[in-house]
Amino acid sequence: MKWVKTAKLDGVSLCMIVKDEENNPAGGINTFLKHHLPMVDEAIVVDTGSSDRTVEIAGGYDNVRVLDYPWDGSFSNARNFSLENANYNHILVLDADERLQHSGSIKPALPTYFEKLFGYEFCFINIDQNGVRKRITNHGDIDNYKHRVRYFMNLPCLRFRGEVHEQLQDIDNVTIHGFIRGHSEVGLIVNHYLPSEQELARK
Repeated sequence: MKWVKTAKLDGVSLCMIVKDEENNPAGGINTFLKHHLPMVDEAIVVDTGSSDRTVEIAGGYDNVRVLDYPWDGSFSNARNFSLENANYNHILVLDADERLQHSGSIKPALPTYFEKLFGYEFCFINIDQNGVRKRITNHGDIDNYKHRVRYFMNLPCLRFRGEVHEQLQDIDNVTIHGFIRGHSEVGLIVNHYLPSEQELARK
């Protein structure tokens, strides 16, 4: 991985992509922003074609920038567009149906140095409509959690790849899992609220 320093402001940019998130299983975009904005210095909200009040609600916050991105079938392209518009040197990536179990600024909760580390894994717990924690894997197994890199340095060499199950990779298309701090040393948990079958069909 190439180390490329950038002239970014010291702080955290929350980057997210949205579509019709006025109401969702986690309480909607307004609830999301009220919970997470105190943790960061700005939020980049990339809308891929909402027909509800998502854009209006997000645009009502002073430290939120709402950007339109015509949906092209690639989650990675939309996520990378949000990264390209971030002003701060650290990135936090979340979706509107997720809740980081934390309060206040996120920076004191994580190590303040990035020497050989480019990002951190969070523990994700999936919660269904009945409040049951579960995940069905590609192999049909059920477990309670998984781990994802969602906090990382704002470097041009770190971008998402993959149209649907996007993964953070470097510019050489090599996964960065060898360069992250393990989740056990971070201890931050994200709840992911699963939609019902009806809500999933509407999406």
